[in-house]
Amino acid sequence: MKNQKKTIFIAIYVIILIIIEFIPLFLPISIMDYSYRDWKDHDLSENITGDEFYYNNTYHYFNRPNNLTVFDLRGKNYQQQIALTTLQGLVNRDNVSIFLIYRSSDLFWLQQLNQTHGINYTILNDSQYWNLFQQFDSKIEGLIIYDHKMLDTVNVATFLSGINNSIVIHESMLAEFSSIGITNVLYDFRDQFISRYDLYFWAWDSFNHLATRKMVSSLDPYRTWFRDYVVANKIFAFYLSGGPFGQEKEIDLFKYIINEYPNNIPVFGWFTDPGGALGEYESVKILSQSGKYSLCAAIPDLTVFGAFNITLKQKEDSFNVSEFNLENKVYVAVVVSDGDNVNFCADVLQRYWQDPNRGTVPVGITLEPALFKLFPDCINYYYNNATENEYFLAGPSGAGYCYVDMNPSFPEYLNQSKFAMNQADMDQVWLLNGYEPYQIQYSKDVIEAYASDNCNLSGIYLNYHEFPAELNYVSNAVPVFQSV
Repeated sequence: MKNQKKTIFIAIYVIILIIIEFIPLFLPISIMDYSYRDWKDHDLSENITGDEFYYNNTYHYFNRPNNLTVFDLRGKNYQQQIALTTLQGLVNRDNVSIFLIYRSSDLFWLQQLNQTHGINYTILNDSQYWNLFQQFDSKIEGLIIYDHKMLDTVNVATFLSGINNSIVIHESMLAEFSSIGITNVLYDFRDQFISRYDLYFWAWDSFNHLATRKMVSSLDPYRTWFRDYVVANKIFAFYLSGGPFGQEKEIDLFKYIINEYPNNIPVFGWFTDPGGALGEYESVKILSQSGKYSLCAAIPDLTVFGAFNITLKQKEDSFNVSEFNLENKVYVAVVVSDGDNVNFCADVLQRYWQDPNRGTVPVGITLEPALFKLFPDCINYYYNNATENEYFLAGPSGAGYCYVDMNPSFPEYLNQSKFAMNQADMDQVWLLNGYEPYQIQYSKDVIEAYASDNCNLSGIYLNYHEFPAELNYVSNAVPVFQSV
């Protein structure tokens, strides 16, 4: 009986895998549209010198703090976190002063700021929550009430918070704010909208002219952190399906909003779709085809972390390939993916870093090169504490996550990537190019651009997951490795 149950379980598992593998065959033809640009043998690397102007012009200058007032939000409810995070954005925009702890890794990085830069901080106790609003009441011009029955109103409220210097609150907090003299309600979103499509359509139609065009955000309304950055930069925030299983009108609005922005700007946050991973691929395809890229950097306290400048340098590599004797066997390079996800870099990887077995085998680790601007202390910590068996390279596909052959502004994207990688002291990169089971071939022009002398890379990695293994090859003396 036991063996019979096991056989049945294995059979069901195999059937499920087969179904998942063939689902794409029954999806709309647009899902399979991964044709790349015809570059007509144009030299995509001829003007790749590194786009310093872009990074200086795009990212808000946050002044370096000497002291930080810290509040621990662990254990606080959603409404308390939302209100204080929007205050953090208003205050830190002009004078970085507030640091918020959402999880243990945030406290770790706060301590790193103290050790590395001598930043002093004072952690308030729970009873001092309202003291912060009183201390910085000169920054507050009003209140915006979100609809707790439609949390997407929090995204619109967060955007309008930055425009109107307001705090986003739950209705239950009105009395408390009134008691400290803050009574002006600028917007009340309770029972105003029947769907998130209607909400975001109204918000974009009414206020898009007030939003920064340097960046935009696809932000889960259940996520409370990162909103300081949205407020400080006046970023339009939405959360619409981009994948094949979402409502068609949501997908159309997603595309419309994205296409209203200039090419090669970052889309902060992540995406929603009932299709799960398939939603990811379709959303990133939309971004790539519109000349944008995903910057999965929606983490706490970016208004603080971005206030520091550090010259980043990896440890010298003592390995000399000319002295290495090849044997008649298969060599495997192990490279950790997902480093383009800044939340992975700031939280999960930081916990892995404490493992006593780390460094016992050679491992490559991807990081997001844009961290040189957003959170340089994160990269600096890993570089300074790496063993000789650890090397760092850029996550997909350089400046941010996009499918390189679909980006009509690829030369500009590569120019951004070169500068960011140079600043992060990285000379290898991992590329992605499309939907997982049907990975398309990379165009010769794009690979040659990455491998050009102008980019000066020492290695390129392609693909993700269990693709049929192709031969590794060399382009302009740069090894190009296929994932297996």
